[in-house]
Amino acid sequence: MRRYISFNLIHHLRDEALKCNQWNFNRSKYLQHRFDLYATLNCQDGNGHSGCVNALDFSSDGIFLASGGDDKRVVLWNMTDTLFDASYRPPTTLTATHLSNIFSIKFDNQNRRIISAVKSLIIHRGLNSGHADELVDVFLESSPVNCLSVQPQQNDVFIAATEDGHVHLYDLRSASSAAEHDQPSTVV
Repeated sequence: MRRYISFNLIHHLRDEALKCNQWNFNRSKYLQHRFDLYATLNCQDGNGHSGCVNALDFSSDGIFLASGGDDKRVVLWNMTDTLFDASYRPPTTLTATHLSNIFSIKFDNQNRRIISAVKSLIIHRGLNSGHADELVDVFLESSPVNCLSVQPQQNDVFIAATEDGHVHLYDLRSASSAAEHDQPSTVV
C-alpha cells in the first residue's frame, strides 16, 4: 500500500515567506502598529474613549470609523491616517456630549450625517467633510433605542428599534423640528 504525502502549495508558500527575515521584520512592525492602534481606542489621554466602546460604524467609503461608548462621546477616526500614515493624528471628538451611554451609531449612505442613539433619544448631526459637526435634530423615543439602520436607497430614511419591541421609521425630509417627530411611523 502506497502512502501519499499531501502537498499544500498555500501552506508551503506561507512557510517560505515566514523564513524570510525581511517579511518577519515587516510583519512584526505591522503587528506592533495594529497593537498601538487598538490601544488608542480606549485610553485616558483624551485621544480615544475613556470607557467601554459600545457602538462602531464605518462610513460607506471605509475612510472614517465612528465610535460611541460609556463616556457619552462620539469619536470620529480617520482610518486612512490611522492605518497608513506614519505621523499619527488624534481622532476628532464630536462637540455635543450625550446624556447617557451611546449604544448605536450609524453614518448615512453619503457620509454627511451621523445618527446616534442613547436611552430614549436619537441624535442626528451633520458632518462637514468629516471634521466638524453640527447638531441637526433630536428625536424623542418612549423606550430606549437598541439599534439604528439607515435605508440604503433613501439617505433621509432610518429606522430605530426600541426596547419595547417596536421599530420606528423616521423620514428626515418630512419635518424640520423635533416637535414634529413626536409620532414616528411604527413599522413593527
